[in-house]
Amino acid sequence: MNLDEILSMDQPYIDINIPAMDRRTTAFRAALGKYTTQNQQEISKRRHQYVHDVEGLRAERSRLEQDIQRHRLEEIALAKQLEEERQERKKAEDMVVHSNRQLKSLKDRFGSTEEEAKKSEQALKILKKSKEKEKSQLEKQAFQVARDVLELERLLGISVRGAGNDVLTIVFTQLDARTPEREFSVVIDLSMQEYTGTSSAFPPSVCRRIYGRNKVQPLRNATKLAKQRVYRIDKAC
Repeated sequence: MNLDEILSMDQPYIDINIPAMDRRTTAFRAALGKYTTQNQQEISKRRHQYVHDVEGLRAERSRLEQDIQRHRLEEIALAKQLEEERQERKKAEDMVVHSNRQLKSLKDRFGSTEEEAKKSEQALKILKKSKEKEKSQLEKQAFQVARDVLELERLLGISVRGAGNDVLTIVFTQLDARTPEREFSVVIDLSMQEYTGTSSAFPPSVCRRIYGRNKVQPLRNATKLAKQRVYRIDKAC
């Protein structure tokens, strides 16, 4: 559009082409309405998306707060457990220290006891050696005494044998000149207050000697202490 030409005209006017303008205005309005509708739809869509995102963030926040609270409780429980373990460890360390002290004391006692045991063992060895020596000497003496007893029994013709509880049997030989090996025995019961004896028959000469000795010096009146322990040999003849 040339403005100078329009102004040079007798009756200036401007052809605004109303139909075309109407078409353009209508198209503009349609485009503007479409744009507005699209923008409103986009705004609504974004609003819904925002609300959805906000709800999601709120749910996530709630979940995170719950996780935080749960982790805090777990942390408190863990701290309590660690404190209990620390106390138990302290007790265990105290017990170890106490046990070490007891072990040291026991080792000291064991050392002294072991030393005493060594001394006792040495003393026992010495005592055992002494006892073995005494036993050997006693065995030698017993062997010699047994030999002497056997020899005396052979020479005297007498032997003493056990015949039961508190009962002795005294066997005599060499009393009968005709048969020296003939045995005569006297059984003495020691379980009674008064010794009693029974014998096999002695030769008459022996009985006469025993009877004569008892007549001259009775055994019954020997002493008051032996009053209840008289050999009743004369009744055996």
